[in-house]
Amino acid sequence: MTFDDRDRNNFSLLFTNQLICRETIDMFTFSRRIIRTSRGQLTVAARRFGDEATSNKSKTSIWFRQNGAPGYIFGAFGFLTALAVAYYPGKEMVDDAKQELERLNLIASKLEKAKVSPTKLTLARPVIDRPGIETVLQEAMTCKSPEHYYVIYGAKGVGKSTLLEKVALGKEAVIRVQVQSSDRMNEITAKIMKAVTGKKESYDVAVLSEAFMKYTANSKDGVYPTIIFDVERGSEETEGVSHKGVLQDVRSIAHGIFNVCHCLIVVSEANAVFQFGGDPREQFIYVDEMTLEETKKYLKASGKDFSDEDLKKIYSKVGGNPAQLILLLTKMKTQSLDDSIAAILDAAWDDLDCFALKPILKALKMKEHAEGVRPSYFNNQEYKGINMTEPKDVGDAMKKRNAIVYRIDKGKNKVYQMQSTRHKNALETYNPAIDYNLLSVQKLKP
Repeated sequence: MTFDDRDRNNFSLLFTNQLICRETIDMFTFSRRIIRTSRGQLTVAARRFGDEATSNKSKTSIWFRQNGAPGYIFGAFGFLTALAVAYYPGKEMVDDAKQELERLNLIASKLEKAKVSPTKLTLARPVIDRPGIETVLQEAMTCKSPEHYYVIYGAKGVGKSTLLEKVALGKEAVIRVQVQSSDRMNEITAKIMKAVTGKKESYDVAVLSEAFMKYTANSKDGVYPTIIFDVERGSEETEGVSHKGVLQDVRSIAHGIFNVCHCLIVVSEANAVFQFGGDPREQFIYVDEMTLEETKKYLKASGKDFSDEDLKKIYSKVGGNPAQLILLLTKMKTQSLDDSIAAILDAAWDDLDCFALKPILKALKMKEHAEGVRPSYFNNQEYKGINMTEPKDVGDAMKKRNAIVYRIDKGKNKVYQMQSTRHKNALETYNPAIDYNLLSVQKLKP
């Protein structure tokens, strides 16, 4: 038997049909993978698949007419093989799509009932009105077309989480997630689902985004959901996961949902904000200490009345940090007001002593830098191998004890400044000892 040109053509077609089978399987596999992405990407893939199918159909029809009955036999065999192989992946893709739709509907239907429970507001610590900062937070949680996610920062104990909880009370579709230093990305998304559906299971961020959009579309007033990430400060590394890594995971989630919900990230430690910046999608809200009048109301609500003279002394020395005021009242149970203030200032003095970058403290002692010093002032100087012009490097040096804060919310006027009133007062009597052997100028990259 000779192997003529028609036989060659028939076997060529069979080989071509086998390739079509593989292409079909790959296409369905690809479709299953992108089903979790946006509708626009799915539409593009569908059009591409249709164009390729149309092109293949045209080429195959020409070949059939040229090769007659044997060509049709081999062509039919290839088509049936491709259909049989593609059926099961295609059915699986449809099942996946149905499951995704059910998940979207579940999340969207549960969001309306998601509310913040007043856990912190029921604690012994008093809660007073702070209209200035509350107005800013209110605007961040109610804008009609979200275009940013917000990073809420300030000194530890200044009342960031409590203020957000107070502003969020009574609002629908509010999710509050406690993020710990040991949490991975999938654990954070699982906590989101736990707060919404009651079931702790991890979801892809794209699915969350779709669910949030679906909720807003179905909402009577076009309400956007609100999600609050309360990032706790743990050890520098817990179970192999650094705190910096957790912040970046939360940031990644925010990148995927910032335009379909009101997204707020609360960082418990002031130095955590050093890990942010350089992203136009980020906006920063600094929670400062209470005003003198707010401090007076806070102390009165705590059950302690002070004379105007003592009140001014407390405010000028300790400041208006709620946590420090509670500490002051606790100390006053066993010692005088002056001794209690002195003990708090001593603790702040210790923070300064533990702070590694003494040249920054030296600069902040200068009168011209009373309100803060810009990173550029240090002109790429390194101290103990840390470039003081780079805020992220400075933040890494503040792992255990904090003394300064980076005011990233000031836009072009970003500055290092003392973290609190008590630290400012402690700095007046503290003399930063600089080891000039450890001070060097970093070589600039060409």
